Amino acid sequence: MSPSPHTEIVSALTELYTLLTTSGAIASHRIILPDPATGLHPPYEIASEAALAAGFSQEVVDLLYALPYLVVSEYETRLELLPSAFPITYYGQDLDKDYFKGWRQMLEGRVMPPTALKLTHNELFGIELIYDVKTKLVTAWDVMAGPEGRTDYFHVQAQPPREVIGNIIENLRSLNYLGTPQYMDFNAECFSEYGGKLPEDYTEFDTKRWLLGYDIWAATRKIKDIYIECGWDVEAREQTNFRRDEFIRKRDKYWERSGHATTLRFSRTGDYLASGRVDGKVVIWCVHNRRSSLLSMRSADSADMETMGVAMKLHGHWKQIQSLSWSRCGRYLLTASQDCRATLWDLATQTRLRSAKFEAPIYTAELHPYNAFLFVVSLFEDKPYLVDITDPIAIHHRLPTAPLSDTGLPSESKQATTSAIFSTNGNHIITGTSKGFINIIETATRRIIHSSKISTGLFSLLRLTSSGRQLLANSTDRIIRVINMPDLSLLPAISSPDPQPSATAHDPPAPVAGDDPDSSNTPSSSHLDPSTLYLSVEHKFQDLVNRLRWNHAAISPTSSSSTATTASLHADYVTASTYMKRDIYIWELRTNSLLRILEASHEPAIIEWHPSRPILACTSIETGSIQIWGTEPQQKWSALAPDFTEVTENVEYIEREDEFDIYPDVEHDKRRKDREDEEVDVLTVDKKEGVEESFVLPMLYDVEDSEVDDQELVRMGVGTLRKKDVNEGKEYEEDGDGAVVAAANAKGMGKKRK
Repeated sequence: MSPSPHTEIVSALTELYTLLTTSGAIASHRIILPDPATGLHPPYEIASEAALAAGFSQEVVDLLYALPYLVVSEYETRLELLPSAFPITYYGQDLDKDYFKGWRQMLEGRVMPPTALKLTHNELFGIELIYDVKTKLVTAWDVMAGPEGRTDYFHVQAQPPREVIGNIIENLRSLNYLGTPQYMDFNAECFSEYGGKLPEDYTEFDTKRWLLGYDIWAATRKIKDIYIECGWDVEAREQTNFRRDEFIRKRDKYWERSGHATTLRFSRTGDYLASGRVDGKVVIWCVHNRRSSLLSMRSADSADMETMGVAMKLHGHWKQIQSLSWSRCGRYLLTASQDCRATLWDLATQTRLRSAKFEAPIYTAELHPYNAFLFVVSLFEDKPYLVDITDPIAIHHRLPTAPLSDTGLPSESKQATTSAIFSTNGNHIITGTSKGFINIIETATRRIIHSSKISTGLFSLLRLTSSGRQLLANSTDRIIRVINMPDLSLLPAISSPDPQPSATAHDPPAPVAGDDPDSSNTPSSSHLDPSTLYLSVEHKFQDLVNRLRWNHAAISPTSSSSTATTASLHADYVTASTYMKRDIYIWELRTNSLLRILEASHEPAIIEWHPSRPILACTSIETGSIQIWGTEPQQKWSALAPDFTEVTENVEYIEREDEFDIYPDVEHDKRRKDREDEEVDVLTVDKKEGVEESFVLPMLYDVEDSEVDDQELVRMGVGTLRKKDVNEGKEYEEDGDGAVVAAANAKGMGKKRK
């Protein structure tokens, strides 16, 4: 038998796929190699007639029999060979003409030559590897990086297969690319080039993207150490000393038990703390009652120690959780991820109620305060949306970004919305842009009614106090601002129209409140004119000496020490975590001064205040652990003995005459029987004045000790639970219309192109 003219591409792919299985990135049974005796797959496993009917040349079809394949179901794992570049499989007798035709598409309906074969496909962005049987060269086509107007890859210089694929192999062997249990990590090149420090010349968008990926990179560095510990040799071509099974056990244990947290959010009442992880999981912690004063901060505790306990674990995303938002009642939780999806969870049943997909990664997603089926989302380099998920198919209402100019018309300057939140009653949306503008948008009409230039940098965070009269804003200009807000509840829900056109004129008005259990009527009166709105910066916090960049900021709830006239309007403290340092800064708003600097064990990332208690929760960028900052409880002996008094010196005690008298047993029995006759009500729960009723999570036993926490729990009956199968109920793989994507066929084929 004469040697194949395509030996180089076959051998390069075989080496790449074998290395992926050897390194533990994929299971060994996922690679399908040709028969070693013939170098070909069985004839019945390749749908050659369908491939020819789709327009492939005979030589390409012959090559399909010789190529190795990775068979990975798309709903089971997200295997990338390069960033956002997924392998394509042509193995399977059930593949039809439309399947093959889909992989011949370029852009705008253009079709590749019949001699070209795609080896990888991209999602949103990424590189497509295209092999041409005529030239025997591989083209690495970056679809989004081509010249404007180009819809093909012919302008890209083709290279020998060994040069293109060999670069991927070398990065895998040297552990620059790391395979985690959830995805491939490619961030080493980005961060090692600058020594883990943010380049000063980055733009606002590049800065945001860099910061989003930094904590992922920090989380996966431990996996590299596990590789070396288990015998991996970065210089060796054959990993003969690598203990693969031992590595997989240690890696999975580290990944599951470490739970690298990337974001946090307390529920409205503070009973629960939700944490989003780098692997797409969400853990809900139960917060125990701890009451003490604020100003005696101590060192941080681990979240799973005396202060916390795991109440629930959710799995519905396959990339890092970017944002969390609780409903007002605490029953619903909105999770947003870098996988371009937002999911609404019903915590009463631990199920996904709704899911919405977008065309870009998500910055922030915030639920309406009175309607759990309405949320606002800001996207990376895309327009923000107001999303109605009352029905299973999500309705996206595009929101404007360009701020109003002095003439009352939209500005022509190009900018993007980087943060979006609702006002306290939900009638308005407050957005921050990449150019430092604050926009106030009517929820019902989706029109901007006010714009203010506040900062020169990008707004990475907006957060309102419970009164809605103070807005905390963190910007990339290294200044944290506290902005005085007008009482937006005095504005009409729908103001008189102005010359500004609606962002999407064909869209119906967006709902403001729904009939779901989390909605209620909110008061509104027309005592304020939108044209008179004015935003004033009350406080600015910055480091004038070191020019520190702030990772995150949080504003405290009001304390009991506030006066009666200001307690409902103003917060007391602002807290911020510092970039590339371990310090947590606390400023007092009343005096506008730095109150304290807390030193954490690792660089803090996200910081959240407890809604009603002096508790701070923060995540660590390096380890992903959750740290809880509380206060030293004061000893109150008077609670045990009301007549207890503290003394400053020894006092001789004089006993009372009858203090130590011994009573007869008859008297003791009489007192005991009198107490037994009293009726004790242990079922009725007394309501506390000023405290709203909140949702209570159902009790799930042994959740905290679960070894395999990526599987959800399924109720079998009262008090009976079982683990959900790996592929059971994977509804989170949805298309843009909310319809469930059909699972791959029994052989795990890739999805078809539309």
